[in-house]
Amino acid sequence: MKEAKYLLSCIQRLGSFSKVRRWVDSVLPTQMNRKRNICLELLDTVGEVDHEKESDKDTTDRAKLMLEGLIEFGMSDFDNSVDFTYSDSGCACAQEPVRIDADGRVSLGKDKCSQVANDCRVAAFLSKNTDAMSRVRDAIKNASPADLTEELNRSRAFIEEFLADPKNVESRNPCSTVGDLLIALESQAVKEFYTLNEKESKTLCPCFGQSLIVRPKNYVHPDKLI
Repeated sequence: MKEAKYLLSCIQRLGSFSKVRRWVDSVLPTQMNRKRNICLELLDTVGEVDHEKESDKDTTDRAKLMLEGLIEFGMSDFDNSVDFTYSDSGCACAQEPVRIDADGRVSLGKDKCSQVANDCRVAAFLSKNTDAMSRVRDAIKNASPADLTEELNRSRAFIEEFLADPKNVESRNPCSTVGDLLIALESQAVKEFYTLNEKESKTLCPCFGQSLIVRPKNYVHPDKLI
């Protein structure tokens, strides 16, 4: 959603699909590779039409309509496409509405637990999962240094801090700092965990006896069972 908002702002600023494509290809730094890859996938979805038969203006208009539709209806379309979604974490940010005003400005709502602390239920969710959190902490402690990532290290520190003092956990913004940990805790009952995110998941999934299926970033390659 954030990448769709970013691309829409680029289209509004640059006024051309081809210029936006060149911008994403050449201007976004290597530190933002994930953002660039997501943006390129979105642009490729628009660009599947033969450009020789379509003007840049037509492609630009189509991209704008697609991105506006994704921003406004993307989450509801996703919810309607699956059989069930987990909401045990009580994330209040997930209930924030998406808005596009008359001038095309996009608001995705609040995205920090600390901003919605009165409605956030993550503290109660974590308190119910202290045993599972301890298993995750131990798995991270015992992981090979080559498998440790910045987020796994943050998750271990977060767990240790929470188990020692669970007060005011919302101020630590767990949804945006240790999101993979919350996803792992919320999906413990899932037997097969399907994800693009191999790095953290290969340490987290064994904690709950899950099979891990990784979808490669390049969709032409087959899924990988770990």
